[in-house]
Order: sequence, then C-alpha cells, then structure tokens
Amino acid sequence: MENPTTWSYDDEKNKNTKAFCCLYTTAIDLAKIARLMIHKGAYKDKQIVSAAWIEKLVTPNKENDCYQYQWYSEDCGDDFYTLGILGQKGYVSPSENLIIVPLGKSWTSNSVFNLSC
Repeated sequence: MENPTTWSYDDEKNKNTKAFCCLYTTAIDLAKIARLMIHKGAYKDKQIVSAAWIEKLVTPNKENDCYQYQWYSEDCGDDFYTLGILGQKGYVSPSENLIIVPLGKSWTSNSVFNLSC
C-alpha cells in the first residue's frame, strides 16, 4: 500500500476486526487491490496472494445475487466491483484490463445528511 490503511474494530477492548466492512483506504490503494485481482494475486511477477483465493473472491455466487466475499457482479459475468461508504466503488474488468475507482461523496455534502440550504 502506498498510504496508511486501517481496518475498523468491533470494539477497542477485544480488537476484533469487522469482517463485513470498514477497510479505510485511498482511491489509489483501492486501485492497487483491484490490479492485484486482475493479475490473480501476482505483483511484479511474484505471487503474493494465492491465485486460487483470488479466483474464489471474484467468482460470483449465483445463489447470492452475484455477490461473493465483498465483491459484486451486475450479471454474474466477468466484471466485478466492491462498494464503499458514500458511493465509493472499485470496478474491475479483467477482459478489458480496466480498473475504475470513482470517488464517493463527502461526509459534509448536503446529500449525505439530507440537509437543505
């Protein structure tokens, strides 16, 4: 990772990580995770994550709305994405060798808190 990344705990005392959410990272580092998915766990010709594990992560579960281990697929096809809070997304198209990481809204945006001006 290029920038500090943290994972949220359920509680401070036991320090159990939340398996369902809360990886705090930057757009560039999310793109790097996506690149790791495209390259099946390899980085600079070195396997740093099991290719079998990556395949399991990105193979959509048709019995669960094409969702699998924090990764989604619109139509259970080859393209997949992960979602973050406030509309952040990491989109991956392995066949196109394409990664898109659109930024989400900010906490202070009116649409987040539904504030009127």
